[in-house]
Formats: sequence, structure tokens, C-alpha cells
Amino acid sequence: MHQAVLRYFAETGTAPGPEVLEPVAEQAGRTARELLAELAAEDFLTLDEAGQITRRTPSAPYRPVTAYRSMAV
Repeated sequence: MHQAVLRYFAETGTAPGPEVLEPVAEQAGRTARELLAELAAEDFLTLDEAGQITRRTPSAPYRPVTAYRSMAV
């Protein structure tokens, strides 16, 4: 699931919703919301109260994840 989240970010520049991740979760016999909650509990990403991804990792600066931002130096 984590790889699917990262892949979606890389391809679209936006956060995937649980509905986008459902096919991946079904392969594990779980729901996307269950697996996203586990990733959040392990600090791989942060979810808002509605279960939407707000940050990829807790160490990332807080910004709604709506568009890709280049970090080139």
C-alpha cells in the first residue's frame, strides 16, 4: 500500500483517496481505510479526520497535498 501511495504521488502530484487505493487493498483482503490507518499509525503518512492523506510523512512540512512542489536546490 505504501508503494502505491508513493507511486500515485509521483504520477499525479496529488494524494490518492481511499477509493483509488481500494484495488490494492483488496489484494491483501483488507480495505484501503484500514491499511491507510496502519500506515498513519506507523508514521508513514498523516490522515485527516475524514481519512484523507494530508502529508506523506510526519517530517514533511504541513501543506495540504494537492500539487507537486519541486524541492530542487
